Amino acid sequence: KITGTYLLSWTGAATVTASGAVINNQLTTASGGQCNVVIASDSVDIDLQFSAPATNIVMLRPGYPRGTTQTVTNEFIAYAKPFSTIRFMDAMATNWADEFDAAERFKGLGADKKLDWNERAPDSGTYNRAWGISIEAIVRVANETKRNPWINIPWCATDNYVAGLAAYLKANLDPALAVYLEWTNESWNYAYGFYHSGLFRNEAVAYATAGTLPKLANPVDNDYYYAARYSAKRTIDAATAFKAAGVNHKAILAS
Repeated sequence: KITGTYLLSWTGAATVTASGAVINNQLTTASGGQCNVVIASDSVDIDLQFSAPATNIVMLRPGYPRGTTQTVTNEFIAYAKPFSTIRFMDAMATNWADEFDAAERFKGLGADKKLDWNERAPDSGTYNRAWGISIEAIVRVANETKRNPWINIPWCATDNYVAGLAAYLKANLDPALAVYLEWTNESWNYAYGFYHSGLFRNEAVAYATAGTLPKLANPVDNDYYYAARYSAKRTIDAATAFKAAGVNHKAILAS
């Protein structure tokens, strides 16, 4: 159901009109404006047209006061209530589908194709993108639902990313909550839809070939075991960084 009165606001010297809805109580200044958007039918497409460039566009659902800092709906808070933890694996787009997907993600990284903290998903625009939801949004969801966040660290994240993540969580996450951390997802799975697992395996083999991992005699070393052991190492690396930052956390080796 989408009918009701929505509260719209924006920054910029623009006015707004709409198709599929009625605009009323519009107030505009040189710096921004606000209005009500009244939707009378559940079977319409709503199109908002701004007369000039506008930023910081906020459209609140019916029942939420103008100026609220709440970002999670009451319905979602109620839905999450029976659970202790929210896993953000899919929301973070942890799994890499294929070679095309990898190419799109690597575009945003440096020549090393590693994810540093300053290269993380931005906290703006749509979350329907290669790197998924932002860490900032994850923290808002966790704080407002009062549920522990389960975060899947991208397979190609650097120690710099992990340190930045730990520092941000320490400064912004409700200290009553515990962070569940997992290094990537299903690093053992080389089926279609888990292209990242093959990339992670290649990284693990390179790390092992350099002589950093001790050889196994029983079972005999192979790429599968290299990936599993490297996954454990990176999980320990992350847990160590979180501990050093004073973040309440629990490490999960579920991959």
